[in-house]
Amino acid sequence: MIKSQTGIENFTKNMLRKHGIPFPVKTDENVTIKAEINHGRLIAKCPFCSGAELVDRNDRRFFCLSCFNKSVNGNWVSIEFPANLEEIETVLEKRLEINQNWQFGEGISFLESENVKNLGVA
Repeated sequence: MIKSQTGIENFTKNMLRKHGIPFPVKTDENVTIKAEINHGRLIAKCPFCSGAELVDRNDRRFFCLSCFNKSVNGNWVSIEFPANLEEIETVLEKRLEINQNWQFGEGISFLESENVKNLGVA
């Protein structure tokens, strides 16, 4: 299984407390970002700055600890995960972690063709 940050809410609470920033209580409904896999980690890139955070497949909220989501008044934003995440993970797990990368738009057949090309396996 691709590495996912669990307990994202507790982690975020602790980090915000250290910076004296209030914990977000709502989600901005106007912003949704897409999860991706980077070097075997499930992440989401911040839509407001150059930050990125590990995300939890069971918590569909994102909070950037670089910009503190100031562009949406410090609220959470929603994360979209692919419906076939487990299938994507199965294909990627055949690779070394550094090569376990996926972005929205890359289909299973594309990932399998990369595996054949680079590893000789589907």
